Amino acid sequence: MGGCSSAVQDQLNNVQQIQANCCAFAAILGNGSFTTWGDADYGGDSSTVLHQMKNVRQIQSSSSACAAILDDGTVITWGDEQLGGDSSAVQSQLRNVQQIQASRSAFAAIISDGSVVTWGHPLYGGDSRELQDQLTDVQQIQASHGAFAAIRCNGSVVTGGNITDLAVQQQLKNVRQIQASDNAFAAILGDGSVIAWGSTRCGGDSSAVQDQLKDVQQIQASRSAFAAILGDGRVVTWGRAGAGGDSRAVQEQLKTVWQIQASDTAFAAICCDGSVVTWGDTEGRALRVGYVTVIETMEKVVEVPIVKQVEVPQVQTIEKIVEVPMVQMVQKVVEIPQEGQTTQGNVREVDIPAAPRREEHPAQTIQQVLAGPDHPTEYVQGQAPPQGAVFAAPMMEDPAQTAPPPGAVFAAPMMEAAPQQMPPPGAVFAAPMMEAAPEQMPPPGAVFAAPVMEPQVAL
Repeated sequence: MGGCSSAVQDQLNNVQQIQANCCAFAAILGNGSFTTWGDADYGGDSSTVLHQMKNVRQIQSSSSACAAILDDGTVITWGDEQLGGDSSAVQSQLRNVQQIQASRSAFAAIISDGSVVTWGHPLYGGDSRELQDQLTDVQQIQASHGAFAAIRCNGSVVTGGNITDLAVQQQLKNVRQIQASDNAFAAILGDGSVIAWGSTRCGGDSSAVQDQLKDVQQIQASRSAFAAILGDGRVVTWGRAGAGGDSRAVQEQLKTVWQIQASDTAFAAICCDGSVVTWGDTEGRALRVGYVTVIETMEKVVEVPIVKQVEVPQVQTIEKIVEVPMVQMVQKVVEIPQEGQTTQGNVREVDIPAAPRREEHPAQTIQQVLAGPDHPTEYVQGQAPPQGAVFAAPMMEDPAQTAPPPGAVFAAPMMEAAPQQMPPPGAVFAAPMMEAAPEQMPPPGAVFAAPVMEPQVAL
């Protein structure tokens, strides 16, 4: 930001003038040469134009560019090209330049014949083509943050940029001096009265103190307020209170003031007895706390409140996954052969209508039904449940160890059967029985806990 000049320290000898913008410096040396330092994007690097910089007379800077008037009246510019660092479009007109003023992002040069040449960002006064027929016999130019005001020899004023008020411009006659805050102007007329225009937050409205603005000798401006010295040495202020627009607390001390200087947000007045009175921002706060200036058009400036950013803690959402066991359903009924029949060629499958969303499973053999899915058990002839019994699932354990009677129908799984108990011959099962050891079947008359299914007719 320009706080270190060590790279050019050996060149900083016999310095005649220093100019600064927000992030860079430029110094004119006694031999007419110059040097720069600071942020290169803001004009701190002038190496591209250094060979042209001979006999520099004046340097002016915008927020991020610089312009130098040479002794021959030509102008050299460098820095941000969009914000005034490139003057090539008007270079042929920049001859016999007498004075240069800079807004935040544009430049205006007064030529020896009283005409004006501007360049830079158009919303900051860089394009004055529509005003060229009025910009004649210009004696003085004042610049605000985003506009220019030119005083002509006849005392009238021409304004360009984002602070243009045609109604006010018609009142600006016999203007003696103009002062500018960031986004407002105040002009002293020949009779000592004052006209202010522009952003009200920057002092563009002086109506509250208009009756006091008589015999005004001098006006000074902070970035958003004005202070006027009257003929009797008193001071009148207006604009943003936090930037020096309210001086009521020190009014009794503001007597016989002969000079005022301003910082961004405060004023200091020198009285005739050599004392100094200060007022304005006492806490070093940033200008226009809570507001940011938004340039919408060349004619309008809007002050938009800044919304305070609040960091909201992130909410973590935990998605709990619950594993639900799947229920397998068998849709095939296997008929077990009657007693005395062999297992080969006598097993038939009977279709049962499938329940909704049940998965289809292949038919099971007698051994798979009796033993379960993982423990096959060979079917033993002569050991079977009672004839005609139908089971919907394996049977529950029966403490009595008695086999179910012929024709019994079961709707729920049976638990592990006691040893030496087998289903009776002809029993039909709708689902596999639970694991059972070989030659172990439930006894007749076993009781089961689930609803009884409809009896099946043995085929």
